[in-house]
Amino acid sequence: MEKYTIFNQVINVFKQIDNSNITEQSVKSEGKNIHIEPKIFYDMISDNLKIEVKIGTDTMYKVKNLPEFYQRFLNGDNYKYGPKLEFVHIKENIESDSQGILEYVLKYAEIIKYANETSNGYEYYTNRLGEDAILISNSGIDELFQALENKTIEMESENVSKMVTFTSEEPEIQFIIKKKNEDEYALTCNVYDFKMFEGKEYNYILIKNKIYRCTKQYSSTIVEL
Repeated sequence: MEKYTIFNQVINVFKQIDNSNITEQSVKSEGKNIHIEPKIFYDMISDNLKIEVKIGTDTMYKVKNLPEFYQRFLNGDNYKYGPKLEFVHIKENIESDSQGILEYVLKYAEIIKYANETSNGYEYYTNRLGEDAILISNSGIDELFQALENKTIEMESENVSKMVTFTSEEPEIQFIIKKKNEDEYALTCNVYDFKMFEGKEYNYILIKNKIYRCTKQYSSTIVEL
């Protein structure tokens, strides 16, 4: 009788392992259509851009630690962000429209992870990178534009937020010459307020609610004028 009891216990253990694998596979194959929502912050004093991300379906949760976020995808971990979001971290569970920004975030989250791990024990001599946001570099803004082209996201500066659209079209900057009198002419422009961010391959001009991608030549001629 004891042998049968032990045998049944072994069978139950195998059933539990098998069921756990089935459950995990169902979660992976189910697909959650998780949405990634980026937000850009511009600091006028430091002239820096950074990006934070939220993730979810109906309820969005901020990714507070990007290196850990990267590690979850590296391992394919099942992780619970809150009562309304738990999923296996594989790319198939991210909606197609968010795949571009996912690749961008994972790339720079990996950089943050290994840069900070390298600096462990030397914090006094080195500056650790913030782990809740990505500081956008010159080459980084080129890659960010590729991920967000034709998309509209939130941008905040000086505690004021607005929705901005990334467009590959160059802005229509027009110059107007008006005669004031016999000896004077006035040169005016249809664009008065803009901000330019320099990338490695392109420059980017924020005018009202659009971020335009411009060639270096356009920036050094039309925009400079």
